[in-house]
Amino acid sequence: MKIGLVRHFKVDCRKYKRMSSSDYNKWVETYDISPVIENPVDLRGVQWSKCYASDLPRAVTTAETILKANNLDLDIIKTEFLREIPASAAFRTSYKFSHNFWSISSRVAWLISHKSQPERRTDTLNRVKKILDEVEKESDKDTLLVCHAMIIQTLQQELKRRGFKGKYIRFAKNGQLCVWEK
Repeated sequence: MKIGLVRHFKVDCRKYKRMSSSDYNKWVETYDISPVIENPVDLRGVQWSKCYASDLPRAVTTAETILKANNLDLDIIKTEFLREIPASAAFRTSYKFSHNFWSISSRVAWLISHKSQPERRTDTLNRVKKILDEVEKESDKDTLLVCHAMIIQTLQQELKRRGFKGKYIRFAKNGQLCVWEK
């Protein structure tokens, strides 16, 4: 059984140099609905039997584009289980910090299950376990999962724990396939 992980295409959303906490939270909302910049994806000759995608527009568009470009006539199963880990400013302030500061601090806050984050780390792990349980029910089908960078990190950790082998990607690039196999 093969499971392919693809991060959505690059999002066409401007990053502001300096933002307050409320600016950052608004930017996250804008990012979630922004269009993507398409690029070709090499599916490495695998004939995928199923395709799941995060139900966020950037992942759905990516999945549709990949399937169409590779002449794969599959229904895309859209699921919230593959949504990106929601991000929120780790604290409130009117002082302006860089986009990178807000992104990193929100992820650190998620790692420690800080109350500022909409989802705790254990909740994210439970989502990942549920989707992988569903995928593994049909172990005879090679399955493509189109999702997001941080959820790919969590998926890879869980796949490894379940005995899958693959090249661990620390920072998933947009539109790049990573294959795990058991």
